[in-house]
Amino acid sequence: MLRECCSQVADWRRDGWEASLWLRCPGLQMMAPFGASVLEALADSGLPPAALILEVAPEVLGEGGDVVLRGLGELRERGVRLAVDISAAGYGSLARLSHHPVDLVRIGPDLVAGLGVDAAAETLIRALVRIGRDLGIPVAADGIDRAEQRDLLAAMGCVLGMGTFVAGPVPPAGLQGLPTEHGPAREHDLAGEREPARGELPFGDVISPASHLAS
Repeated sequence: MLRECCSQVADWRRDGWEASLWLRCPGLQMMAPFGASVLEALADSGLPPAALILEVAPEVLGEGGDVVLRGLGELRERGVRLAVDISAAGYGSLARLSHHPVDLVRIGPDLVAGLGVDAAAETLIRALVRIGRDLGIPVAADGIDRAEQRDLLAAMGCVLGMGTFVAGPVPPAGLQGLPTEHGPAREHDLAGEREPARGELPFGDVISPASHLAS
């Protein structure tokens, strides 16, 4: 499955799409054999390492052990990007970011769902976006289902967004039928067209397109 996904995204990139593959990985999956499988899949498919993002939960960084952390570090040294999932339950582990460098942060749908209805959730997300900006780490918000959520996130300076309001999951072939603003010519900025900043990603994973929010 990993090789198939890498090959599909590599094909899209050869067609001119600035696509990336975002994989969510359980802690136990991050052992040494997995790292070797990742590198083999990248080599076989021709997908650039920087076009692959591996997402882990914050506790993996703090409790994964030396083997897991060493494996993540080796993949990152090869160019693979590392993302951390921050949910309402995992907000307290945000401090680990200062000890374990990552490339992206994903705000989980459980927090995003509270935008516009829960002042506490809005405060937490605003803090996460600010911390990401201070650390130079792009922040992606997952679970944007309403225009109000999109507007609030854009006003906060969130870089990326994904969810049903942006575009629902589609099979790989269905991406060709998306509106042209998702295509190879440019990425889609929900607050106006602009060129993407370095490090931003046009897709959340191989089947769920994401859009750029205002910065």
